[in-house]
Amino acid sequence: MGLLKQLELAAAGTRTPLNQILDALPYNDQGLIAAIAQDAQSKQVLMLAWMDRTAIERTLAEAQVWYYSRSRQAYWRKGETSGNVQQLVEMRFDCDGDALLMLVNQTGPACHTERTDCFYLQVDGDEVSSLQGVDTFSLAALERRRDWKTAWLDVMTFFAEKVARPDGVELLFGFTGPRSEPHMVSRCRWDAE
Repeated sequence: MGLLKQLELAAAGTRTPLNQILDALPYNDQGLIAAIAQDAQSKQVLMLAWMDRTAIERTLAEAQVWYYSRSRQAYWRKGETSGNVQQLVEMRFDCDGDALLMLVNQTGPACHTERTDCFYLQVDGDEVSSLQGVDTFSLAALERRRDWKTAWLDVMTFFAEKVARPDGVELLFGFTGPRSEPHMVSRCRWDAE
């Protein structure tokens, strides 16, 4: 009988070394496991991403959440570019060990779209509706401006524009391409200059 199966029958308070649990997890073919982030206070489910053993160990060591990007084949700390960090409060494994749950203190929106969470598309019969909109004020204000700041980033032209929302939160928009036809590639909260 495997360790996780044994723990199904364990009494409350049973303690098992973390390394034994990490060894027993059924990682997928890429060595990854699904990781769900949930707000520690409100219990709102924020996002799902992927972790490997190194990301799990790093998250536990630093109390800052680290994920593994399947598309970039690289580690990333949540919020390292946007400022929307996740501070780990507690980590749990589900009964089969095929997913983990992280209770986090979320700073700012969890979704890369600047929405509170990534689960904003709701199935409603034979349609899907968006439960949260994006902040259109910042986009409209940005479209009216033409005083782009120019810099070079990884041999491509990158324009950055800082825009304040009506509530005072400042967002940084990143663009590539010529000034006459900019293409937005990122948007994040502006923390400090």
